[in-house]
Amino acid sequence: MPHSDTVAVHGGEPTLDRKDAPMTPDISVGSASGYPDLASLDVAMAEHRGYGRWGTENHRQLQAAVAGLEANGLDTRLDAVAVGSGMAAIAVALMSEMNAGDHVVAAHDCYGTTLTFLRNDLSRFGITSTV
Repeated sequence: MPHSDTVAVHGGEPTLDRKDAPMTPDISVGSASGYPDLASLDVAMAEHRGYGRWGTENHRQLQAAVAGLEANGLDTRLDAVAVGSGMAAIAVALMSEMNAGDHVVAAHDCYGTTLTFLRNDLSRFGITSTV
């Protein structure tokens, strides 16, 4: 575990789980992955790996780095989620914490697409809002 003063520079470091592991992360640009056999594919599917929309190794490294920064100084482990846009982050944050019958209060001058999401999309799930 890195010292709390240096946690930022250690975030997302490689795990060195192979003898030739790179010291800087490989850049993963593929949208799909191949596997040598069905057993390997089954493991990848169970771990939500193998398809770029589920996240790449770069996403997982970023998430680990952010979680490490957020947990710095705490006696608990945190998780982080990397998403493709600010609106996705807003949707994930709201949808993961809210249920039918809940109510959101938001400032009128928030991002316009957020207003649309609050007014039109959340209502389909029984979540109301005041702007």
